[in-house]
Amino acid sequence: MPNASIRRRERLNRWIWAVVDSIAWVVAVVLATWLRYDLHLDKVLFAPVIVFAGVHFMAETAKIL
Repeated sequence: MPNASIRRRERLNRWIWAVVDSIAWVVAVVLATWLRYDLHLDKVLFAPVIVFAGVHFMAETAKIL
């Protein structure tokens, strides 16, 4: 049985990777949306993209808990 400091470090490591994965995912979705609309930033609907990213982050962190 690992001691508390090892468990704490492993849990922190999982949280860090979840945040990094979510940031990469958000950047990829925004870039894909931007490219989909032929680089017209005014056509990108950021609110649904941000909501979709928030759902992804919650699902990603739910795996940790």
